[in-house]
Amino acid sequence: MNINKQTISVTLLLAVVFGLSGCATSQPTDKALDYGVPKEKPKPLEVPPDLVVPPTDNTLTVPDAAAGDTPGADANGAGEPKASSSTTASGVLPTFSNVQLKRDGNVRWLLVQAQPDQVFPKIRDFLIKNGLTIANENPRAGLIETNWAENRARPSDAMQKYVGKVLPFLFSSGTQDKFRVRLERGEMPGTTEVYLAHQGLELAGGDNAVTSTGAQWQPRAADPELEADMLQLLMVDLGVEKKRAQDAVAVAQKPPQPNVELRRHPPGETVLLVNDDLDGTWRRVGSALDRLGVMIDDRNRSQGIYYITYNDPGRNDQSGFFSHMFGGDTKKALNQFQIQISAADKGTQVQVLNRSDTTDQGVKSKDASSAPAPASIDADVRTHERILTVLYEQLK
Repeated sequence: MNINKQTISVTLLLAVVFGLSGCATSQPTDKALDYGVPKEKPKPLEVPPDLVVPPTDNTLTVPDAAAGDTPGADANGAGEPKASSSTTASGVLPTFSNVQLKRDGNVRWLLVQAQPDQVFPKIRDFLIKNGLTIANENPRAGLIETNWAENRARPSDAMQKYVGKVLPFLFSSGTQDKFRVRLERGEMPGTTEVYLAHQGLELAGGDNAVTSTGAQWQPRAADPELEADMLQLLMVDLGVEKKRAQDAVAVAQKPPQPNVELRRHPPGETVLLVNDDLDGTWRRVGSALDRLGVMIDDRNRSQGIYYITYNDPGRNDQSGFFSHMFGGDTKKALNQFQIQISAADKGTQVQVLNRSDTTDQGVKSKDASSAPAPASIDADVRTHERILTVLYEQLK
């Protein structure tokens, strides 16, 4: 009997796959998230050589909330970041006794009774333990962003799901996810607000497609329910009992979304009007920027300003929509702007200004001697309107 080696190899491969998948079916799982095993071990944040990690014990101490130099604080350029005091003497990150899930419209966040510099390393550790790798982190600004990862819990076809676990290079779920976590100092002293945003990609060929050389990925909408799943897992990791975390996510009622209007004034004066207070609009704009993948360079909550870098796909000197939205070369981030949130007659207004602009009750002013050429002004105005338009699509 003549049986070629290729036939034997394929037969043996299928036998192994079916055998392993049969074993796997005896252990069903209801996991909604599966980004694989950690690719790196969580490690303490590197402390600059001029800083010393203070001695710690198992008691979670809350430093003076008036300090303005910890991660997530309003960044006014004052002071230097302190070393994290989050690790215990044994090197194990502590849990937190009071963690609450908050919700306002489509924005969810955690309120933690601890300072941002204590929460930051714990969240970093959580992401790595769940199979995600860190793409960018800025303890000073309270920002962590992961690399793209495939959620192996997504495939709906049973055979593909189990083969994908055994031989992951053969199949793809057809989607990829990345997450951005942003920490801000809470309104109450000694608290931290934790925001988690999802960004998604999908294969142009559709879900559950088999990857191949030259496969084209395209953006897909952010998934609020996936964000909720991650927040639930994060709550448990921070010290909340699993059942309580599940109940908190289940009962978090969705309040009505505030009305949002894109009001087009004369060139250069287009604004977003939001029927919400300053705190609510601040949260919504921040979450929208996170979901869009816009780079937040800095922020000043007390003045209602986000400082951002935005690569405008409509300008000739930019690298395109896809690069802007999903991780293009940051060296090409040529445009820097500020998003100003201020009180209006019925709620708040959001406008976009150049980084060098100043505001006086919403009116832009510039030093005429340093004003750019008319063509540059026109390009900036168009970019301001594009930023407001993409924000409007997220907020409405």
